[in-house]
Amino acid sequence: MQTKIHHRYSNSASIRALLVAGALASLAFTQGLSAQVILDQGHVDLDFNYSGGSWQVGVHHDSVGYLNPSDVVFHARDEAWNAGARINRPSGSQWDFIGTEAGEPIWILPQTQEPSIVWPGFASEETAPGTFAAYSSLDPRVTDTPSRWITIQLKSVEYIGEGTGNFSLWSTGALGATTVWMSTVDGITTNDSFLFLEGGHVHLNWGFTDIGLYKITLEASGYLNDGSMTPTSSGDWTYNFGVGVVPEPQTIGFLALAALAVLLLRRRND
Repeated sequence: MQTKIHHRYSNSASIRALLVAGALASLAFTQGLSAQVILDQGHVDLDFNYSGGSWQVGVHHDSVGYLNPSDVVFHARDEAWNAGARINRPSGSQWDFIGTEAGEPIWILPQTQEPSIVWPGFASEETAPGTFAAYSSLDPRVTDTPSRWITIQLKSVEYIGEGTGNFSLWSTGALGATTVWMSTVDGITTNDSFLFLEGGHVHLNWGFTDIGLYKITLEASGYLNDGSMTPTSSGDWTYNFGVGVVPEPQTIGFLALAALAVLLLRRRND
């Protein structure tokens, strides 16, 4: 099931902005954002490796180095493309999976690197060759040639903001063909998954429909090459994406208290 938290208010834009920032700050405060790293530029990979009998999961940024997923906020700046991540959704029903109307703004962390936008991908390059068993996948989005697949499954998306907060993940082929891997428009099912190869490294398009914080939980899995095709999974890992707004650590306390005060005032007046 898809998990969403929606905040809709009829107050002024400044109050709404305060509430969104306050919600972000409140969550960040409970999770220790002061120790986190905000990544808004550069090449970064979500690493899913299997080594020494267990999964090794982390985030690797070319400049910052290795990080724990809980210590990272991937920030999509609310500026027009390509100084920022905001662009209008193209027309055509093939883009309906994004979850907003044609011409409406969306925010994309792209498959192809843009210098001003953070560039997240998936990597398993530290997994030894032959760790996973080769098999023919029934997923029509990949080849049926036996391959050593790692599956990244979307488990949940929690959205904190005032929109609908849809998330999607897709790839664009050489001739412009689009392959949709994940989309929350119709809920979350086992089809919301991405397959890539053991030892692989790949980038895709990450799409968001609204400003706010997205907590995206993923799980990696595969079948070990142990003669029995023993299934193994990484367990759930949550990644934080701040679209348009990420509170600075020094403002966390103030924003959390201000948001709480506004919420209490609204409840008193309801």
